[in-house]
Amino acid sequence: MYPKHIAIAGNIGAGKTRLTGELSVALGWEASLEEPEKNAFTELFYADMQRWGFTMQISFLYSRIKKLKEIRLGKQSVVQDRTLYEDIYVFAQNLRNMGLMLPQEYDCYKNLFLEVHSVVKPPDLLIYLRAPVDVLLGRIRRRNRPFEEGVQPEYLAHLNVLYEEWIAQYELGPVMICEVNSVGYMDAQEEIAEVVAGVMEHLS
Repeated sequence: MYPKHIAIAGNIGAGKTRLTGELSVALGWEASLEEPEKNAFTELFYADMQRWGFTMQISFLYSRIKKLKEIRLGKQSVVQDRTLYEDIYVFAQNLRNMGLMLPQEYDCYKNLFLEVHSVVKPPDLLIYLRAPVDVLLGRIRRRNRPFEEGVQPEYLAHLNVLYEEWIAQYELGPVMICEVNSVGYMDAQEEIAEVVAGVMEHLS
């Protein structure tokens, strides 16, 4: 049987990294983490989104392509934290909507994405973590990443709208939606076991 690929999508603070780790352990698969704190542009972006928005998106697109290449060349099944699709349909689109990315920059980014997308195999299962803004803010505060201190509720709300639009139109494979209704979501082993059971059902 060929290696499987699960990708986890969701807004900032939804619990993607946590679920990636929990699923990789439960399934015995490899975890592919986003690690935004290692991106050279993350702090610059949150300090000045208009100046660094395009550069940040290009940087993450490169990182995503590199990880997808590793996944496809590898022989192990993988759980991936964040997807290629969120970059264009959520984050870049939001920057354009907010006037923080020039139309020319967005078009350039979209053309680059479409070239990459044409040769990329979608995940076998997409897991979407849906969370309201108050829960996202609570989870962001709890994990206390310095570069996220300035994240505003309006920014998260705009992203949530775009996430819902993207998920509603996603047709590249099966989607499993998890409702993240509390700051402590996945603190209990029962919640993790429920997600694992849902994943196994989708992949069977």
